[in-house]
Amino acid sequence: MEIIVNPYEDPGRGLDWDEQTPRIINEMNLYLSEKNEAFNFSLEETNHGTAADWPTITITITGAIGALFVIPEAHKRIRESCEEWKRIGDEMASLLSWIASKYPVAAYPKELLFFDLLEWFEVELGVDANDLELISLDDEFPIPDKRYGTSIEKAFFFTLKHKNTVHQIAVKNNREIIWKHTYEI
Repeated sequence: MEIIVNPYEDPGRGLDWDEQTPRIINEMNLYLSEKNEAFNFSLEETNHGTAADWPTITITITGAIGALFVIPEAHKRIRESCEEWKRIGDEMASLLSWIASKYPVAAYPKELLFFDLLEWFEVELGVDANDLELISLDDEFPIPDKRYGTSIEKAFFFTLKHKNTVHQIAVKNNREIIWKHTYEI
């Protein structure tokens, strides 16, 4: 699971980006190390600008959250592991809440987008997530108004089935639903 944050302050107001990185990584290490029993993590300075620099920090999480949470295989009912997902989702939400309170999140992980989507089904459509079946997940969905010069914007295309209805939904990595289509089979 990868979370990309944009923690840098404008270098014109103080430190250059390369001088900010060690301070930011140390602070993140302190917090994430407290949760080390729950997951393993790594922090890396990344750059997502294609024409100009856009430094970011990519947090890669493995372990309980990253390893135990796997978006279900195609044709697998959500209910087969829904309770475990909710527990892991609560841990993930706590972690992401802390990160978002400290630093602007530039890209959320697809795992969180999947949780958002399950909640959307329950709230907006009144569909019990236990009754859904994941048909497929495509990591590459075109974004109509993608900003030029950035490689970070991405959308995920989820296809889920509920009874005789197929729902196709694209969710951008900023948690925004950008496209949806439903049809009966």
